[in-house]
Amino acid sequence: MFSITEQFNSSVVLLTGATGYVGRLVLESLLRTTAVEQVYVLLRAKDSSSADDRLSMLLQSSMFHKVREQQQLLAKVSAVAGDIAQPGLGLASGSAQQLQQRLTIILHCAADIRLEVDIQSALRCNYLGTQEVLQLACGCQHLKALVHTSSCFVNMNQPRSSVVQERIYPLKFGTRCVMCAMAVSATAWVATHAGCGHNWCLTRARLRC
Repeated sequence: MFSITEQFNSSVVLLTGATGYVGRLVLESLLRTTAVEQVYVLLRAKDSSSADDRLSMLLQSSMFHKVREQQQLLAKVSAVAGDIAQPGLGLASGSAQQLQQRLTIILHCAADIRLEVDIQSALRCNYLGTQEVLQLACGCQHLKALVHTSSCFVNMNQPRSSVVQERIYPLKFGTRCVMCAMAVSATAWVATHAGCGHNWCLTRARLRC
């Protein structure tokens, strides 16, 4: 029988978005319920020392009360300084190479979920940031899976109560498809007229184009 937890046995994982609510749940579950070998956590920081400090604060939060006293589990987690809104995920060249040599699974949970964030910031984080994750994945030597978390706002322009199939849907503006090339120069006008209530909704839907 297929087991999700067994898929993580001896795996080396990169997790983005670990400081968010979903990311914290994912990290805690990985440590408590799987036999993962190591989890690299991408954290926005000026340097590796600052990233380590942020990780220490994260692991002290109430979410990790069941694993906090088990040092053998906490030792599996390593901080990596980076930023999904920056080219190359803001990784130092040595860090990127190390990740690509070791990673077997990438769990991409990071996103800017502010509904009224300006469109350029949202695109840098949610759209271009995901492209950077894909670029990193393409260079990984042992990657088995890249999992990208989504939201209820994906395919939000489909009719109510629609069944969402396991396929890529076009983003429509009326009867026309909105091309991915529009993303970098998109404006709030596009968000409004493409059937997206907020800029965040547009950038999350953009990922499916």
